[in-house]
Amino acid sequence: MNDEPRTQPPEDPGEPPAWDRVGQFLQDVAAVTGAIAERNKDLWTQVSDRLRADAYPADAMSTDAARAMTTALSNLEDVWTLLTRPPERERVATTLPTAFLVFHYLEGHWSVVDPVWIRPSYWERDELPDRADIYVHGDDAGARAVGECLRADRRDKAYLLGVADVGDLVPGVYTGIVAIGERPLADLRIFVAKPQ
Repeated sequence: MNDEPRTQPPEDPGEPPAWDRVGQFLQDVAAVTGAIAERNKDLWTQVSDRLRADAYPADAMSTDAARAMTTALSNLEDVWTLLTRPPERERVATTLPTAFLVFHYLEGHWSVVDPVWIRPSYWERDELPDRADIYVHGDDAGARAVGECLRADRRDKAYLLGVADVGDLVPGVYTGIVAIGERPLADLRIFVAKPQ
């Protein structure tokens, strides 16, 4: 194995051939239609179980109608996302959403900031763990205190970045990232204001 440092820049692989792009799109279509089919199967399994029961009361009918509407909207969201936000297959620098949190010291307590939704791309949603990882950088004691009060819990297809059990915070500016393993989901910017 050659351990010498590279002296030449890497070669540009160029644009992928047109048929590669078509194949990638069809692969994404297969992933989305598979998710839609599974969602529809679950819906109709539940509805058919209710219909086979001895009675089908009005509240069961309204529950099934609401579930059918929710399923239809989820299906529409997946199709819309597929058509409007195609994934990048190559290592291309893309924008990363930023969650900006501000802590103020009010009446002897640190404020609890409003939660922030973080939505992963649709092709990652089936592999989401129950909680995302949060990494905070800055002054060691301050970063540790801020990081301990942050949580990013899964809520259906997204994560809700929230604050709980706020302890003693150190005023300053902190940066961080919310990630799933090696996949970044959002950039963090945290400002802990000095007590007045």
